[in-house]
Amino acid sequence: MGIQASETTMDLDALLEEVLIDAYDEVEQMGSLRCAFEDLAWPAPALLAGVPVQVTGTDWCGELLAGLDARLEREGEAYSVALKDLVFPTGSEHARHVAAYRRWLGLDREQKARVGHVIGRDGSTRTFEL
Repeated sequence: MGIQASETTMDLDALLEEVLIDAYDEVEQMGSLRCAFEDLAWPAPALLAGVPVQVTGTDWCGELLAGLDARLEREGEAYSVALKDLVFPTGSEHARHVAAYRRWLGLDREQKARVGHVIGRDGSTRTFEL
């Protein structure tokens, strides 16, 4: 999971240009980014710190420094986490949009997941990779 090698900086810049075309300051740009994420198909699988989660959508509190949040579910519980910290399946529109968002934030675009291990409540270990 992660971004495909074919996803270039130019590709991400083109996506950002499309999303931010009519946004003139950072607050408007964040609002435009939020709208772009709302247009994606939800729910979607992702990893958070190597743990599989189901992302149900995105949100923004209106505070620029807070950034975009992802609403997610795991084992029947609902959470809100920083969208930039999630890893979506390689080649998905979600991965592409998060890579562009991370670029807009000035963060490196390579948010890769590795094979992870989950220890269940019963002590069993499960290996996964999205």
